[in-house]
Amino acid sequence: MHMPKEELHLFFQNWHNQWVEPELKRRFGAAGIPSDFKIRQCLIKLPKDSKAIVEFNNEFGWDVENPTLANGKQLEEFFTTGKPVHLHELLDIGTLQPPTVEGERIAFMYLYWNGLSYNIYSDFLPLQPDYDSNDEKFRFDGRAIANHLKTILFELAVGGAKLAKDKLHQIGLWIPTSLLHYPLAKIVERIGNGEFEQARQVLIEHCGKPFITNLASTWRPITVFKERMPFFEDALGLHTQNRYHGTISILVGQIEGLLTDWMLHVGHYKTDDRRSLKDKLKDFRTCLNQIPDLLWTYRESRDSMLDFLDGEPWLQTFENWNAQINTSFPSRNVVQHGKYERDVFTEENSIKMFLMLDTICQFMMFYEVRVLGKDLGQNSKADPT
Repeated sequence: MHMPKEELHLFFQNWHNQWVEPELKRRFGAAGIPSDFKIRQCLIKLPKDSKAIVEFNNEFGWDVENPTLANGKQLEEFFTTGKPVHLHELLDIGTLQPPTVEGERIAFMYLYWNGLSYNIYSDFLPLQPDYDSNDEKFRFDGRAIANHLKTILFELAVGGAKLAKDKLHQIGLWIPTSLLHYPLAKIVERIGNGEFEQARQVLIEHCGKPFITNLASTWRPITVFKERMPFFEDALGLHTQNRYHGTISILVGQIEGLLTDWMLHVGHYKTDDRRSLKDKLKDFRTCLNQIPDLLWTYRESRDSMLDFLDGEPWLQTFENWNAQINTSFPSRNVVQHGKYERDVFTEENSIKMFLMLDTICQFMMFYEVRVLGKDLGQNSKADPT
């Protein structure tokens, strides 16, 4: 619902006074609202011939049609077996259906917390005198609610990934924005079962050549990425030819250069004084921490990426040439010093290099749009939600 701030505040107040407050008094009476009761979402159903029905939080759900399930599964399989659909089995929620009462579509108002503020969605079409369920002009458009439900899927996937942080790190991963919510949920489910090789296979199968090509195509709005496109195009060409030695050798040296040039580009660095990579990573964290209004999922992804870059395997060193190397992610020192470990130069690690660059680019976009006020174009990933 789009209206001036003052009108929106008045609308919320009237909405609360008319429906929410009476329902809370009916439920809790003189004892008052329990301290642990928080309204994350509220659905007010408005049947034509009966009083409003007010439901909070987990008291209601949404009906969907044609959800997309992993591995080509059909929803009927779960209905016939009585098994629940788990997060890692759900690719897309499908088409949202409007609320009903006794099988009839009804008007409703839906309030939900998006992580930063409350939003409200209302549908009063069924109350119009000429309402006809078969008329296209009365078609229910639930895309805004569907997008909110997708953010909930993101939150669930990130919550699982955060709990499995050490195991995720063990296979050379952080929380890449481009893997939300699937296949990240599937990867977390696999490592939770101790199936680390299966988790890696999920990553490889999902991030095929078209997926990686599409990722790289979104980086141009950021100047320092655009300037390096010859590197990325060469690396992408090698990746599509399964020549991962070349891909990783090209990409592993780009991260530090991107961070340095970008912080000069946005004015965080005023000079090109010599700085260690540790200092640059610290300064990059300072920049990204300035981004306002990031949803929790993206704050967690940002912190996960920064923590990953700030340690091994990315920054691993080796005092002895024959020391054992962590091959779960390409180490800049190992690759750039010319130490050869065959298990570093794999399709999996090539994919991870592209994912890391993509995650870095994502948060540079957030910064340039939300801190510097730039317009990066509608096709950028600056506001994916």
